[in-house]
Amino acid sequence: MKAPRLERWPWAAGLFLAVAAAQAPDVLLGRGVFWSHDLRHHHHPWRHWAASQINQGVWPLWCPEIGAGFPLAADGQTGVFYPPYALLGLLFESHTALSLAVVLHTAWAGLGGWWLCRGLGRGGLASALGGLIVMLSGFLTAHVTYAGMHAVAAWAPWALGAAWRLGRGEGGALPFAVAVGALCTAGHPQVGAIGLLGALLLFLMSRPALPAFAKAGLAALVGLAAAAPQLAASLEL
Repeated sequence: MKAPRLERWPWAAGLFLAVAAAQAPDVLLGRGVFWSHDLRHHHHPWRHWAASQINQGVWPLWCPEIGAGFPLAADGQTGVFYPPYALLGLLFESHTALSLAVVLHTAWAGLGGWWLCRGLGRGGLASALGGLIVMLSGFLTAHVTYAGMHAVAAWAPWALGAAWRLGRGEGGALPFAVAVGALCTAGHPQVGAIGLLGALLLFLMSRPALPAFAKAGLAALVGLAAAAPQLAASLEL
């Protein structure tokens, strides 16, 4: 029997999903949820409110239940302009949606780390190890209780990998545009800014030709435009 070809997408995705699921079997079996620290006090109430508004056909911008009212969407950490949160909130109860978001973003971080390593020229096994290091890193593990920060950090390797490929003339602009938009909307502006800075530095390290600058710049503008509702609201707040 041949060993799995870890340079291929299906094997890599299966590996990281399996590892993420093994960390939280109770969540996948419907017997438990992530429920400690800020998840309980902040992230779940925010997501619950946002999902309840969306399910009523109202976009969750202003929350009247906080003080005399608060623009919770503008805070950013609720992630109301981040499509995966809205989709999970429509499909599952809020506590399950939050826990599934943690599991899925953990796997997404690993797959992004694998993709980044593949772009840097590493082999399948080395790239798989790189992805595992990303998803099981102390930073991601410690920040599970800060759901927005965890989700944004999961997108960082994707932004880095897309930036490197753009600089080398080996990839399209769409992956970078999507990563930029996600970094700006998934729920933590500071980590998003750090991820964008890292992508810029790796892009420059790839020694890009002049056309690559135009392509990367256009992709970044598209991503920022997609995130404009979140960015504008947060800036006003």
